[in-house]
Amino acid sequence: MKLLAGLVIVALIAYLLVRKYIARQANGVASKNAVFSEVSNLFEKFTIYPAASAGSIRLDGQFKNHWFQLQTIVDTLPVRKLPSLWLLVTLPVSMKVDAKLDMMMRPSGPTTFSNFDFLPHTIYTNSDFPSLAVLRSDYQSGYANIDIVKRHLNFFENPRAKELLITPQGLRLVVQLAEAERAHYGVFREARFNYGSVNLNLIEVMMNSLLALKVDLENDGTK
Repeated sequence: MKLLAGLVIVALIAYLLVRKYIARQANGVASKNAVFSEVSNLFEKFTIYPAASAGSIRLDGQFKNHWFQLQTIVDTLPVRKLPSLWLLVTLPVSMKVDAKLDMMMRPSGPTTFSNFDFLPHTIYTNSDFPSLAVLRSDYQSGYANIDIVKRHLNFFENPRAKELLITPQGLRLVVQLAEAERAHYGVFREARFNYGSVNLNLIEVMMNSLLALKVDLENDGTK
């Protein structure tokens, strides 16, 4: 009887633990989905895709007759730092530029959201650029549109702004949304964030910044 009672208790504990795990996972998905819960007044039309990986949710939306892709990504690669939750805002449009340009703020090693470290050439900057910015390109002789880029750096007054990417396939801005909860990560080594809906003003500023850069690059190409 004692053995049977012990087995029942063990089974009950296991059942409760499984239920708790399932509830926590469901709450995490619901929280991630809430990140873009308030964008209906910003986009002309949009689609939100289920999270393909932990911490990731994607939205494709039309803003000022242009399609944008918004995606959250959890980055756990940096050593001796808490995991970060990043927001990538991409304008996937063909650009008449001859090379890639990647400006990264405070680069400190590989990331899960960028190929910055794989670009072979560092471009030396002056005081027109943020002091903690590093520029890289796949073009050895520098970057032809560097003077245009200088006129589009207001977004990097935000201390959480992280990256500006210019490629023939489109433009991107990256910003940090949050850091993982220190106590939970320290004990369980699991990146947990206090999810909330992304500030609509932040998204609008990022998309308008990319559109202004697009127009400036295109106008330069027609001179």
